[in-house]
Amino acid sequence: MLRASLSGLLSYRGRLTATVLAIVLGVGFVTGTLVFTDALRTTFYDRFAQAERGVDAAVTARDDGRLDETALDAARAVPGVAVAEPRLADQVRILDRDGRPHAPDRRERTLGISVASDPRLRWQDATSGRLPAAAGEIAVDAATTQQLGLREGDSVRIAAEGRVETFTFVGTVDPGLGAAFLNDEGGGVAAIPTESLRRLLGARGYDRIDLVAGDGVGQAALRRDAAEALGGAVTVRTGDELRQRAAEQVASQAGQLNTVLLLFGGVALLVAAFVIYNTFTILVAQRSRQLALLRCVGAARGQVFRTVLGEAAVLGLLSSLLGLGAGFGVALGLRQLLASLGADDAPASFGLTPATVLIGVATGLAVTVVAAILPARKATKVAPLAAMRSQAVASATRPGWVAGTAAVLLLLAGAGALWLAVAAGSVVALFAGGALTAGSLVLGSPHLVGPAGRLLGTVSGLTRRVPGRLAVANATRNPRRTAATTTALMIGVTLLSAFATGAASLKASVTAAIAQQFPVEFALTNSFGETVPRAVVERLRERGDLDVVALQRTATSEIGGGRTTAIGVDGGYLDALRGGALPQPVTAGSLGDLRDGTVAVSARLAADDGLTLGDTLDTAAGGRRAEPLRVVAIYGSADAPSSIHLTLDEHRRRFEGGFETVLVSAAPGVSAAAARGAVLDAASAYPDLDVGDQATYVERLTSAVNGLLALVGGMLALAIAIALLGIANTLGLSVVERVRESALLRTLGLTRVQLRAMLAAEAVLTAILGAALGLGLGLVFARVAVAAGRDLDLTVFAVPVGQLAAGVAGAAVIGLLASILPGRAAARTDLVGAMAAER
Repeated sequence: MLRASLSGLLSYRGRLTATVLAIVLGVGFVTGTLVFTDALRTTFYDRFAQAERGVDAAVTARDDGRLDETALDAARAVPGVAVAEPRLADQVRILDRDGRPHAPDRRERTLGISVASDPRLRWQDATSGRLPAAAGEIAVDAATTQQLGLREGDSVRIAAEGRVETFTFVGTVDPGLGAAFLNDEGGGVAAIPTESLRRLLGARGYDRIDLVAGDGVGQAALRRDAAEALGGAVTVRTGDELRQRAAEQVASQAGQLNTVLLLFGGVALLVAAFVIYNTFTILVAQRSRQLALLRCVGAARGQVFRTVLGEAAVLGLLSSLLGLGAGFGVALGLRQLLASLGADDAPASFGLTPATVLIGVATGLAVTVVAAILPARKATKVAPLAAMRSQAVASATRPGWVAGTAAVLLLLAGAGALWLAVAAGSVVALFAGGALTAGSLVLGSPHLVGPAGRLLGTVSGLTRRVPGRLAVANATRNPRRTAATTTALMIGVTLLSAFATGAASLKASVTAAIAQQFPVEFALTNSFGETVPRAVVERLRERGDLDVVALQRTATSEIGGGRTTAIGVDGGYLDALRGGALPQPVTAGSLGDLRDGTVAVSARLAADDGLTLGDTLDTAAGGRRAEPLRVVAIYGSADAPSSIHLTLDEHRRRFEGGFETVLVSAAPGVSAAAARGAVLDAASAYPDLDVGDQATYVERLTSAVNGLLALVGGMLALAIAIALLGIANTLGLSVVERVRESALLRTLGLTRVQLRAMLAAEAVLTAILGAALGLGLGLVFARVAVAAGRDLDLTVFAVPVGQLAAGVAGAAVIGLLASILPGRAAARTDLVGAMAAER
């Protein structure tokens, strides 16, 4: 039986090529993910641990506060301490040669990091020039250096907390990932001597104190002595503990990335499993005479079963070994993909660990064998008398009623879970409903492909000509086979369409929210404080090239039993509202009546709390104690986030910690560029101010979504490629199976061109059918996700029609390409030999 298995593989090796490629791609993705994340983990650890280089112990405040000079003196007096150096980091602004903040409209700030005076505790690396060593010197990151065109010896002006100081540029700095992760603003890094940075930041305290042990003093002893000397208000950790924390942080982040990538790898393997199942199902049908002959010469059912599984195991093992090599290509692709998304610390080299080899081979072997179990069971049911038949052709079986009933039950359960997801906003119910609904389509697809295929053939006009009618008949004659082929494609398209639609909805929701909150071209905010200088507001209002100059103060508080944004507005804002320059759809009352003691509420807050005009709203729960406010207007839609508007003075009395923003729009006839210049000119004396414009802000937020979508699309492209490979494989095996049928059609007058057109139409029909089912399912999932995510401010459901249409068209084109080789083989078949052949 072993020889029979090996002989079967060798005799059908050409028909197994697509299956081998599917396994190679799936295992390659899993292996590549493991190889990439292992290398990324090592790279990230080295970069994170850089920030703890030379440190034997570190002192931090227990309450995340600052350490003062007293703590520093006490640390230096600890027995066994050779060096004690303070460390701090905070946001600063680099000014360009005109004295304006570098890239002010991008809202990117620079992270100022301290450079120790003792070389043993200088954890930064200079990539050119040197690190700053004396007061008044500075080194900045390479990107900022290039953008500003800095050379050694140039003067660099730095602003922070209302202060501006001039430094001498001495080199570029590589701070490691430790500093990069601290800068959540996405800007650059400026390395400044500790005392110079402390003076720039207003002589504030230190973030931590780094200690170097003297000769013969261990880290544990140093930690104990420092903790005793500094008291219980601080935490002391050894350098090894700090590096262990860095390792844990890296492991956590790399583990999350690994999990996400492996999920996509699992999708690719799932799709490959359908291809394997379909291939072995067809091969078992085509080998029915051979299997029956084995039964005639004494092979038991169990031996036949093990023969087919043995073939699958050999195929899976060999393909998985090839997949290990493909994994390096996948790892390189992941590195390039992350680099294209702006990641600067992708690993430079990769290695293959024994664990990765074991996981990759075991996964590929398991998927192949499991996918071949059902075809192997079918092989055991081949009767010995089948050896007497002249030709083995797979019979067209009808879909089973058991699977159909299960599909209906799963669909009902999935619909219920999706309804619960919308009603309760439950993410768990959303994923459960999606899984149940997808499972129902997998089980019920044999019942769908027949009617759907015939409908699609009629709508597309394929049935108007003979090749098209034959293609529709061929695609629907064996619903189970067609369903297995289309299901593989449906899975990938479902996920891709759901992600694409979700991303489009997120971008549309963000754009709508920004347009509602900032219905102007520009917004001024203070980088280092809550207020905008009144002098700037007055200078803006004096300019004739600006129209709206409105000041608002924003705070978030618990109002009416939920989180609500409270917006205080000044007279300029109210004038703009009354004049229509700041559009705000009012459904009841008038914003012109807004005065001290009154409030305008959003439609959502009014609906949640049952508020109408003349009612009172209590804000005491979220702010200072004050009298209730009388409702004079209701605005917006019920889908918009909950908010209120009140006068600026009323806002200051009721809410602490408000954040001020000045909204500015250009006067009629003034270009956006000219208006931006006017705003920058008015704010030029205040380098702490950020000048943002709506278009750039929207572009920045949506670019992150586009990057995520590109990453997801790249991951799912592999699964879709495997599915389309399965279409080509199924079509090729069907050509072999239907060789006598094709010859008969040729004999009856079907030309070679028509035969190839028939196979092309069959492939395109199958591809479009799978893409259409996946597209519909993905749109349903996305719509439910948007409805369930209303608390996440997902208020707009947007369908990227162009992208989805391009995807379906792409599936049709690839299906057409997949039919080329099978069509050529069918057209070249010798008619006489085919009619006399026995398969």
